[in-house]
Amino acid sequence: MSTQNKPWYKQWWGVILTILIWPLFLLWFTWARSKKNTPIKVLSTCGVLALLLIFIAALSGSNKPTTSLANLNSQAASILTVATKNTEQLMSTGQADASQSNALSTSPQSAFEKWRSTVEKTTDSNTDNAYKQAIALYTSAGKTIPSALTAWKKDNFTTYADIGVWQLAEVTVLVDNEGGSSSSSVQSDKTTLNTDYQAYQADLTKALTDISKLLGKPVATVPSASTTTTASTTSTQPTESLASLNAQAVADFNPILSDLTQQMSQGQSYATQSNAANASSTFH
Repeated sequence: MSTQNKPWYKQWWGVILTILIWPLFLLWFTWARSKKNTPIKVLSTCGVLALLLIFIAALSGSNKPTTSLANLNSQAASILTVATKNTEQLMSTGQADASQSNALSTSPQSAFEKWRSTVEKTTDSNTDNAYKQAIALYTSAGKTIPSALTAWKKDNFTTYADIGVWQLAEVTVLVDNEGGSSSSSVQSDKTTLNTDYQAYQADLTKALTDISKLLGKPVATVPSASTTTTASTTSTQPTESLASLNAQAVADFNPILSDLTQQMSQGQSYATQSNAANASSTFH
């Protein structure tokens, strides 16, 4: 067949054009050249259009911008950092309120008692909300949840719980400071308070470490402290040896023991009197 008698789509340039507009050419060819009946043509057309739509959808999907893992980690770290600072601020507020002279007042309720009520009766929604926001970033991007994010949730929850434990020890020390407790008991309560505060610091450090791991940065730390700075311990408490504490306890109890011994001697002396059984006697 001569070149002039060939259909356009069989010409060399027509072949190239056909390849470029293949879906449209197929539709045209089905209707213009096919001798099949109309229902077959309609079905063929629907099939071609479906393939065309799938092809367009695939192209549009591949052009969507993808969020890098580093960017997701950075966004998540910002959310977690704010939540961790909120937990720190909660502790700082409690320490400041405990330093007030009316910290134990319940009527009217002091700032410290209001703060305690918040800590004891409310859940840690601060940590929970931050975790949910961070999780949403990864799930929407189809990324795996980092282990550091899960670890942060656990550690920040524990830090919040540490604050609850600390405030109970702080109340005990405040009561001691109002009087009525022996020096050895006061020292023991202050030691407990200091231990609880150090537990809080350790868990806070873990939470900050989790954020650093999420960012791939050096581990952040919280300066360690040997004492808690509150109303009950406004100065650094020296670490005392067991022998020193024992000597202090003996010194505290000696006057009490001496009084009891003297009272016993007096009782024995009064009991030897002839009228000891009389209700109006000195012995009675």
